[in-house]
Amino acid sequence: MTQRSRLDLLVRWEIDVIDRFLHEGVPFFERRAKEAGGPESEWLTPDGRLTEPQSLLRCRQLVLEFVLQYLNSLVDAILLALLWRVREDPDPIEQARNQTLSRASIVRTLESHYKVHFRFIRGWHIVEKLREESNALKHRAGLTLVPDEALGLNQLFGVRPSVPEIEEDIGVIRDWLLAVISATEGSGSA
Repeated sequence: MTQRSRLDLLVRWEIDVIDRFLHEGVPFFERRAKEAGGPESEWLTPDGRLTEPQSLLRCRQLVLEFVLQYLNSLVDAILLALLWRVREDPDPIEQARNQTLSRASIVRTLESHYKVHFRFIRGWHIVEKLREESNALKHRAGLTLVPDEALGLNQLFGVRPSVPEIEEDIGVIRDWLLAVISATEGSGSA
C-alpha cells in the first residue's frame, strides 16, 4: 500500500467519523434538551446556573465547534504527513521540530517542492475560513473583535456554526485534502 493510498484512506476514515459524530451528536443533545423540558425562555436556575435544557443545547453547540476544530486539525495532520514525505530526515528531533512549523510555512515548503499552488485547488477558501474559525474557537471562545473605523468602535463577531454549513465544509475539506494528496502524488520526489 502506498503512502498516498494510506493518506487517502486516513482522510476518508476520519471524514466518515467526523460526519457520524456530527449527525449523531447534534440530535442526541437536541433530543435530551427537549426531554429535559421546562420553559425555553428560562435560561438560568435560581442559583445562576444554566437550566438543564440550556446546558444540553450548549453541549449541542460544542459538538459543532469540536467538528470545526477537528476538521482543521485533520488538514494540519495531512499537510504534516506530506511534509514528512518531503523531508525524509531520519533525525527524530528534526522530525519532531516539523510539528512546530506554521501551516503557512508547511504549505510554502510543499508548494515549492511539488510545484503545486494549494490555494488554487478548489476549496482553499474554506480551508482558510475553517482555520480562522478554529483559531477563534480555540483562543477566544469563538469571539473576534473587528475594528469598524466608520463607527470608531470594535464590532464583536462570534463563530456560530450550523449543521448545514458544517456539512458543506466537511465535503469541501474532504475534496480539497484528496486533491492535495493527488496533486502531490508523482510530483517532485514523492
